[in-house]
Amino acid sequence: MRMRVLVRSILVGLAAMPAVGWAQQSSKGEARATDLDRVVVTATRSGEDPLQTPASITTQDMADLRLRGMDSLGDEFRGVPGVFFRRESEEYGMVNIRGITGTHGNDTFLALLDGIPMVNADEEVSLGDIPHAAVDRIEIVRGPMSTLYGRGAIAGVMNYVLSEPTEDANRFALGVGSDGFRRVEGSVERVFDSGSLLASASWDRNDGWRENSARDSRNVFVRYQHDFADVGRLSLYGSWLDRSIETGSLLPTVADGTVLEVAGGREAFLGYGAPQADVRSVVAAVRWEQRLGNAVDWTTTLTTRHYDSDSRLNFRDASGFDPDNNILAVNGFYSPNDNRIDSLETQFSWTAGRHDFVAGASHERYRVDESNYWSGQYGFTFPCSFSFYLIQVDYSTGEVVNADHPCFAHDRLQSANTARSEFTGVYLQDRITLSDRWHLTLGARYDTFDRTVDFHPTGEFNPGGRLEGSESAVSPKAALSWSYGNGLLYASYGLGFNSNFGPLFEWDPDQYAREEKPTTIESIELGWKGRVLDNRLQFETALFHMVQKNRRVVTANPDPEGPSSLSTTGRRYKSRGFEAALSWRAGEATTLAASYTWLDPEWDDFVIETGDGPLDLSGMTPAGIPSQMFSLDLIHRVSDVLSLRAVYNWNDDYQVNYVNTVEAGRVGLLNLYATITPSSLPQLSFDIGVLNALDKEYGWYFGNEFDATTYSPGAPRQFRANLRWDF
Repeated sequence: MRMRVLVRSILVGLAAMPAVGWAQQSSKGEARATDLDRVVVTATRSGEDPLQTPASITTQDMADLRLRGMDSLGDEFRGVPGVFFRRESEEYGMVNIRGITGTHGNDTFLALLDGIPMVNADEEVSLGDIPHAAVDRIEIVRGPMSTLYGRGAIAGVMNYVLSEPTEDANRFALGVGSDGFRRVEGSVERVFDSGSLLASASWDRNDGWRENSARDSRNVFVRYQHDFADVGRLSLYGSWLDRSIETGSLLPTVADGTVLEVAGGREAFLGYGAPQADVRSVVAAVRWEQRLGNAVDWTTTLTTRHYDSDSRLNFRDASGFDPDNNILAVNGFYSPNDNRIDSLETQFSWTAGRHDFVAGASHERYRVDESNYWSGQYGFTFPCSFSFYLIQVDYSTGEVVNADHPCFAHDRLQSANTARSEFTGVYLQDRITLSDRWHLTLGARYDTFDRTVDFHPTGEFNPGGRLEGSESAVSPKAALSWSYGNGLLYASYGLGFNSNFGPLFEWDPDQYAREEKPTTIESIELGWKGRVLDNRLQFETALFHMVQKNRRVVTANPDPEGPSSLSTTGRRYKSRGFEAALSWRAGEATTLAASYTWLDPEWDDFVIETGDGPLDLSGMTPAGIPSQMFSLDLIHRVSDVLSLRAVYNWNDDYQVNYVNTVEAGRVGLLNLYATITPSSLPQLSFDIGVLNALDKEYGWYFGNEFDATTYSPGAPRQFRANLRWDF
C-alpha cells in the first residue's frame, strides 16, 4: 500500500512541476544563476561543481531572501525541498529535515558560518548569531554529513557562506514595514593588492504584530584577508551581536485542536512577566590557508565564541490546564548563563593520481556557567497544593489569578552549574575517479566526546553533585556516481551522529539519572540531477530512507533510591520520502521554479509510560511533519525598470498528538513582490512586498500523547518596502 502511495506521490510531484526553489533573483530583480551554475563547498569541503557532487544541495541567495521579505529566524528554509519549519515564537522554532525531528529543539542539523560550527552548549544550532548582512548565500545539504563535520550533522548541514570581494563596493539598505518593522544594513568591500576587506553592520527592529513579540538586534562583522605572496592566506574574523527578542505566548486549544477564545484574540499575550531572550555575543576566528608543495592544500582555523545571555520563558504546565474555569497554566523560568567555546580545526586536501583526498582533525572545548531560577506557586504540601512553580492565567481576562498565593515565589534559585565539554574528531574522505564517468567516494570519521557538569548546592532539597559522560562514534560514508553530459546519477550511504548530551539541566544529579549513548541516523539515497533543453530546464530529484536509533528520552526512574527522572535512549525512528526540484527559464524575462516533497516518517519503536501502564506507539506518525509540501516561484521582468514576483508555499496537514487522532496545520501562503530599478539610477533599487497577501489565518499546532494542547498563530498580511543602494 505504501509503495503505491509513494509511486502516486512521485507522479503527482512530477506532473505538478514545470519547475523548484532554485531560481534566484539578482539584486536588480533579474533571473540569475541557479544551483547547478555555481560552485558549492559544503558537501565536499572543497569547491566543486554541483553536477559532480553526489548529494542533495539547495543554495539560497541572501540578497534574494531579503527581497522576499526575510526578517525572522528560519525564513531561509522556506521552499527548500525536504525542510519544514514550525515557529513557536519569534525566537524559537523547530526545523526538521526529511522528516527527522529533534529530541531537544534544533539538534538534528549543523549550522556553519564559512565552515565554522555555530552550536550552543545544549547542542542546538545558533541561527541568531549569523551576521546576515555579510552573507552571500546559504548552502543547504540534506542527508547525514557527520563524516566531514562530526556531531550534529545527522540530517543535514546549513553553511552561511560569506561574500568574497572581487572589487571595491559599498551597499546600503533601508527597510520598513508593518507593525513598526525597520531595518538598516550596510556593507563595505575593499580589494587590495595583497588581500581584501569585508565589513557589515546592521540594526533590526520590529515591534511585532502580537503582544510581547518585539525584536531588537544589532550586529557588526569584519573579515580581513591578507595574501602573503606565494606563502599563504591569513583571514581574520570578528563579530559582535546584541539581540533582544520578546517571546509571545501560545494560545490554548481543547483536545481536538480547536483554538479557544481568549482575551485579546490571536494577538494576546497570556503568561507571566515579560518573557524574552537577551544575547550578547563575540565571535573571533583566525584561518590560515597554505599550499604545501605542488599537491597539498592546508587549512587551519582557530575560533573562539563567547556568549552572555539571559532567557526568561514561560513553560506550559499541562497538569494545570482547566478549561472549565478558563485557566491555563505555565511555569516561570529565568536562566542567565555565560558560555565560552573554543575550537581548532586543521584540514589537508590533495590529489594523487585518481584519488582526491580530504583529511583533518578538530577539537572543541566548551565551558558554561548557568543558573536556573523559577517563578510560581511552589511547594509539595497541602497549603501549596503540591505544585511545581504553578502560574495560573485566566485566559478570559489575561490575569494571573494565583499571584498573591503565599507559596508564590519569584525568581527562586533552583540550580546552578558549571559544565565542561570536549569533542575531538579525525576524518578522511577519498573521491576516486574510476573512469571518465564513474566516481566512488569513501570516507569515515572517528569522534570522542566528554562532559562533566558540577551542580552547586542551592538549598535544603538540592545538595548538588556531579555527573560525567564519555562516548565515541564512527561515521562512515560511501557514494557511487555516474555522470553523463549535463547530468548525474548517484547512490549514497551515510551515518550521522549526535552525542545525545543534550541540555545541561538534564545533568542535574538531584533530578536525573543518565543511561545513554550517541544517537545515529543511517541514510540511503538515490539521486538524479541535471540540465536539459539547452540548459533552460534544470532538475534535481532524490529518493531516501533514513533510520534513527537511540533517540534520547526522559522517563520516570525505576530505581526508587535514585532521582525522580531517567534520561536514557532506545527509541527507533525512520523516515523515507521523495524530493524534486525544477527550474525552467521560460524566456529571457521569465523564470518558473517549483519544489515538491513527499514524506513518510514513522515511529519504529516508541513506548511511553502512562497512568494506565505502557502505551506502544510503534507504527504511529511523528507529530509536526506534513506528508507533502509544495512551492512555486514565478519571476517576470516586465521591463528594464520593473520586475514582478509571486511565491506560493503550501504544506499538508500533520499529526498534532502522538496517538494520531488530531490532524491539522494545512496552509498555503502567497507572497507578492515588485522591484523597481530607475533607468537613470541603475545602482538604486526599490522593493515592495506583501507577505501573506491573501491574509490567511493560519498557525502551528502542538500536542502531547493524546491531545492537541497549544497553537502558535502566524502573522496576518504584512507589508515590506526596501530601498537598496550600491555605490
